[in-house]
Amino acid sequence: MKCLTLAGFALLVLQNIPANAASLETISRLSCSDVSQSAVARQSWSASGAPYGVPLAEWRQDEFAQLRSRIVECGKQSGSDSRALIAYLQRLEGMTRLQNSAADRAGRQTSVDEAHRRSQALNESMEQAQSDRQKASEAEKEVERGLVTKVEAFTSASELKLFCSETWKSQLPETTRVDVVVACKSKLSRLAIADQENAEARKAQTSATQLSELIRKVREMPATNETVQQLQYLRSDNHYRLPTLTFQDQNSYINAIDGRLGEIGNQLTDATCAGVVSKIAVPQDLRDAVVVDGLAGVSLTYFLCGPA
Repeated sequence: MKCLTLAGFALLVLQNIPANAASLETISRLSCSDVSQSAVARQSWSASGAPYGVPLAEWRQDEFAQLRSRIVECGKQSGSDSRALIAYLQRLEGMTRLQNSAADRAGRQTSVDEAHRRSQALNESMEQAQSDRQKASEAEKEVERGLVTKVEAFTSASELKLFCSETWKSQLPETTRVDVVVACKSKLSRLAIADQENAEARKAQTSATQLSELIRKVREMPATNETVQQLQYLRSDNHYRLPTLTFQDQNSYINAIDGRLGEIGNQLTDATCAGVVSKIAVPQDLRDAVVVDGLAGVSLTYFLCGPA
């Protein structure tokens, strides 16, 4: 008798367990990827379907409440806005209630069609919203391309800096402002390089003009001892390295100085030796002849009067 009583009690407990306990547990354990917008839409919400493995005929307020709770929980975890999906689910719940009502088949079919129409309208609305976002994004990109084009057109660094500063302070999206600033920095760097190259070109032109005048003056200096002293002063202690001359033109300048010193030295030597040469009656056409002395060659005039 005791065994029968326990068996009867167990049967009574089983009968009192809610029929949808298994379905609620199934829904509460769904992963977040299974309750996304696309995952919910993929479920079979037709009369013969079984969304998430639970026959649609068993879906009641508790099931939808459990699914909404899971969607909200996953939304909080990911930080996304789940209001549109909740609204979509509410429409599905209304559709399901109509499907599970005691109305006749024609009424149920009409309700299903209406729910499907609303669901399709919701999907179209979401697609339109996505299309609008894409258009807005393209518009932002077009604005950004226009600003970058303006940046590339600048030839003045000061004007470009002012434009970039105003753009950064504007109400444009941050991504657009950052991209424009990057373009500004690149353009400013190229302008600085161009300015440096232009400055070097101007200095080279000025140096070449100055070098030509300096060499002319050196060549016109008289063949005197005073000139020799002046030229020797210029070449000593790097006095010839004028800051307005390029390094290459400074070297050309000292070569001109050395060349003129050599010319004046020969002229002074010839003048000094003229008397000696004339006394030994060296013919004029032989005075410039070269005499080989050891490994080097010297003029006949120097050979005759140099030692003296």
